[in-house]
Amino acid sequence: MRRAITRMLVVCGLIAAVSTTAVTSGTAAEGNIKVTQQQVDQLLDLYPGSHQISPTGVEVEKGVIVSVPAEFGAQATCSYEYLCLFSDRNYSGYQLSFSICTFRNLGDYAYPGGGYWYDKVSSFINNQTTGTWSDFYNWDGYSDWVYLFSSQAYDARNPTPYENIIDAVWVC
Repeated sequence: MRRAITRMLVVCGLIAAVSTTAVTSGTAAEGNIKVTQQQVDQLLDLYPGSHQISPTGVEVEKGVIVSVPAEFGAQATCSYEYLCLFSDRNYSGYQLSFSICTFRNLGDYAYPGGGYWYDKVSSFINNQTTGTWSDFYNWDGYSDWVYLFSSQAYDARNPTPYENIIDAVWVC
């Protein structure tokens, strides 16, 4: 009898814990949505003329998207035909994505929180069409772009071979 009562108390305790977690998670999710929209609004202010294209992303110019960090625990995504750069390891943090084939100086893109995107890339996903190459460069500080490495789609690196050193990419 004592074991049956103990089991019943344990089960009731687990049910209470699950119920509390569900309520807390719902409240946290609502808070994350508000925080995310505030972050997106900051991106819209940072990039005049940009427009929101998803709950977390802003198109700053044709073929260039800046996204706020994914919610904690959410898997980052990189759309097909894009090269996606992430400010943090594990494909997390802010994301800068390119789809048009051209040279991109990361110093041309403001970084949320201050500065620019150069020297801010810690991981990337190359999800361009299969076999498409992108080249990564560092600015020598004087007059030239120094080639660092190449990536052929599909490719994902965490961290990059040159973490927080990349200053430009030749997309495609």
